[in-house]
Amino acid sequence: MALIDRYGAALMTGSTIGLVLNRHAGVVRSKGLGIMADGSSGSVSYDDVVVRTSDGWRISCRKVSPRRTPLKRATELD
Repeated sequence: MALIDRYGAALMTGSTIGLVLNRHAGVVRSKGLGIMADGSSGSVSYDDVVVRTSDGWRISCRKVSPRRTPLKRATELD
């Protein structure tokens, strides 16, 4: 339960865009939405470098970018 309190209760990956650079490597961007234990939500982007191995495609490097600024409500837009 301590991990849920710290990191959140659920994560859903929304969209994934991939670009294969060649037969052996590529880049992938995924976006996710997380629900925290207190009911708040947040979003994150994953930028992955993938490589083809004998066991299939694997992530060789991942950059995680959480969204730091909340989106504005429609009533708050200029």
